[in-house]
Amino acid sequence: MNTRLVLSFVCLGMLWSVAARAQDLTDTVADGSYHVLGGETVTTETRVADGWAPVNGNVAYVYDPNFYFYMHGYNVSPAYDRRAEFKNYGYVVVDAAGDPGGNYKTAPSWLTHTGFSASFANGVVDLSFSYNATYVPVMRGYQGYIIYANLKKVSPAASLFGYDDKLRFGPGNYLFTGDGPEQQTSLLIGVSDAAQGSKAIQVQTIANTGGTHWKLMLFANGNAAAYNGVDLRGYKKLAFYAKASRDVVLQGGFGTGDDSGLVGFQPLAVGTSYKRFEIDISGVNRSDINTLFWVYLHKNLNPFDFAGVSVFFDGIELVTDLDTANVVVDNATDSNNGVCSRTGARTGSCNLRAALALAGTVHGQSNVALTVDASLTLGQISIPAGSNVVISGAKTISRGGLAWARAFNVAGGASLTLKGVTVSGFSLSGGFDDGAAIKNAGVVTLDGAIIANNSVSQFNVGAMTAFSMGSDGGAISNTGKLVLRGGARLDHNTASGTASTASYTNASAFGGAITNAGELVIDGPAIFSNNSAEAVATSGYHNAPIGGATAASSGGAISNVGGTISVVGAGIGHCSFIGNSASAQASVADPVNQSQSASSAGGAIASAVALNIPDGACTFEKNSAAQDPNVHIEPN
Repeated sequence: MNTRLVLSFVCLGMLWSVAARAQDLTDTVADGSYHVLGGETVTTETRVADGWAPVNGNVAYVYDPNFYFYMHGYNVSPAYDRRAEFKNYGYVVVDAAGDPGGNYKTAPSWLTHTGFSASFANGVVDLSFSYNATYVPVMRGYQGYIIYANLKKVSPAASLFGYDDKLRFGPGNYLFTGDGPEQQTSLLIGVSDAAQGSKAIQVQTIANTGGTHWKLMLFANGNAAAYNGVDLRGYKKLAFYAKASRDVVLQGGFGTGDDSGLVGFQPLAVGTSYKRFEIDISGVNRSDINTLFWVYLHKNLNPFDFAGVSVFFDGIELVTDLDTANVVVDNATDSNNGVCSRTGARTGSCNLRAALALAGTVHGQSNVALTVDASLTLGQISIPAGSNVVISGAKTISRGGLAWARAFNVAGGASLTLKGVTVSGFSLSGGFDDGAAIKNAGVVTLDGAIIANNSVSQFNVGAMTAFSMGSDGGAISNTGKLVLRGGARLDHNTASGTASTASYTNASAFGGAITNAGELVIDGPAIFSNNSAEAVATSGYHNAPIGGATAASSGGAISNVGGTISVVGAGIGHCSFIGNSASAQASVADPVNQSQSASSAGGAIASAVALNIPDGACTFEKNSAAQDPNVHIEPN
């Protein structure tokens, strides 16, 4: 399994050193304080980064309040810096203690330290020190400490992160420049719109001042000119996530701060949803690259005004190997403590939830063989960014008796393929949520999968008013990319809205099987049958005010709300819509005085935009709606 070496950042920039790191005494494994209660043992257990270990097993204990405060940044005089004295110790405790009045200058006479020890095994630093107190002060005494492990590089890291939630940027550790637009372009660190975790990098152009490009460079050691670089020969891939506020083409590569020695990569097409890019660097035979990430947006490939354009980056890393996992799901019981093997071995306790949790730790593809029917009694399973999962097997995934539940929530930057699997019986109700089987912001491929008998429903009753709106995508809500092939089927899925009240009612339902605001591609045989969007509004009699009933539905199989739908390749001539329906009913107690309106359109497909479906690409049979029983395109 690949692990990551997390880089250390200060304030605003990247800081990474190798040989010097064992000399700097900067690897803090604990920093804390406690009240003296009359005798205690302070312990810490901290995992260090993969490929690193303490320089040795020697432990040093130093009582020095000035040094303690220097390391905290309170005393800035170099006279208090004693780090060089401890460069040959694996573990160092820096301590300060005193009476409640705050006198830290000398160790209090009532406090005696009795011992300290340290060990390192399996990547974990385990360190403790103890003391005795001859009496307990009327007001509790106070002690502060910092514990360090002087680390050295012992083996290549499997993966080197350039940026994630744990990293901060500092002055001099990056370069953001250009030839004009940079005057009105900002670099934002730690924005919330991320592919992984909760923080990302955003480059945002406010206005165009006439230049041709902006450029972002992240350095390996905070200074482009003075560092001899990272040996890229030990890494196979540069991987990162990127998206933009509009479609753009990025260029870049590796090199130095002055652009010399650049090793470029091919232009990258970046869309409006996060996509993981993996660049092969196995042929980059250079040992002096000091720019881990060198990327720019240039008008030679983007001939438009940059004003208002934002580009986002996240999860930048160098990877030695994109490993894979082969997992066998052989236990139907849903739990959080299943045990799975990544080698394809049966464990007898590997359930689907545990298998997908394991997949989240794998850089490459995880092949999950479903050998039992899986019942998700604990609710939906989230597929996080970076995951690439293929679930195969002629088995069924169901909600397991829960009143309401979704099967999968696929994050942006994640990929889920279902091959031959049936996802059935999932249901959502009562809230503005959609996609009972799958909610997708990443890439989902249905390869011979069956998505059946899933539903999203709204039901509302009121004394005067009732609104049942927001029933969309009975089976799938797609804002990413959804691909259908291999005989994929969507059968008997339903989106329904029902409202009933004494006066005003409004009910709507859209997309019995799919609501699409992303990219929907049919590139192989696919069948939509007996899916429905149903809206029912009923108003009773109320003499003041006099109300009415409105019901609207569209897209019995698919509701396309600004996304794209295309039928290509093997999908042409092998795409069928059979028996799908959009229906609406509105009724009132007093037809003379109350208004009623019912509309339904697009028994198979309803779309707000034009579709890329060639003539004859799909067949339509026995679909129904009041308007356009097969395909309805909203007028401009």
